[in-house]
Amino acid sequence: MRKIPGLIAGAMFIAFAAFAPAKAQTYPSKPVRVIVSIAAGSVTDVLVRMMDKELAPRLGHPMVIENRGGASGILAAQTCKAAPADGYTLCVIYHSTLSFNPLLFNKLPYDADKDFALITRLFFLIEGLAVSSKSGVTSVADLRAKLSAQPDSFNFGTLGRGSFPELFLTWLNNQWNTKIAAVPYRGGGPVAQALAAGDLQIAKMGVGNFLGLAQAGQVRLLAISAPQRLAQAPDVPTM
Repeated sequence: MRKIPGLIAGAMFIAFAAFAPAKAQTYPSKPVRVIVSIAAGSVTDVLVRMMDKELAPRLGHPMVIENRGGASGILAAQTCKAAPADGYTLCVIYHSTLSFNPLLFNKLPYDADKDFALITRLFFLIEGLAVSSKSGVTSVADLRAKLSAQPDSFNFGTLGRGSFPELFLTWLNNQWNTKIAAVPYRGGGPVAQALAAGDLQIAKMGVGNFLGLAQAGQVRLLAISAPQRLAQAPDVPTM
């Protein structure tokens, strides 16, 4: 695997990019473009912008963050592939873009095995299953009971066809014999806002998207995908 200077490689823990070796003594000589495969305001986007504040003074240049959310990460991966291979484009991409997508789509505008150089992992994401407070649902058991009575009464926020949230929804509909409808969004931030507004009834995204809204009473966290409860939400059970 080809490398870029340690500052960027150490920070972009789940970044993927096609690049040629850059001279350490001159890199970077201009701002570094960072393609983020999620909408602005989503958990990953917030973390990348926090990272920029830490790295920009050290690099001598800011990162230019470009959000390419939606379509199960395909738009971001396509944009990343088309970038010059000069070390000045880094891409934050979820694993599903390289693992699930080649199995789910007959034709992709990128080759998951050849078009990117894996640098390292940024974080492990803890997801939360959340509902709109307007739904009246208070627990997973309550959600299942309401859906058993009205199998097609709720909808569910996803990141597009083939995305991990949609795969989870497909599994849920199969297990519960329901017909929850998928509604695509470009990121967890927009999904959380739609949930708070009552435009969506259910979502399963990074739990950070929901914590503030849950504390404000606008959404309700039903469960988190972690082995133990979170200190930020001690009353929310695990799943």
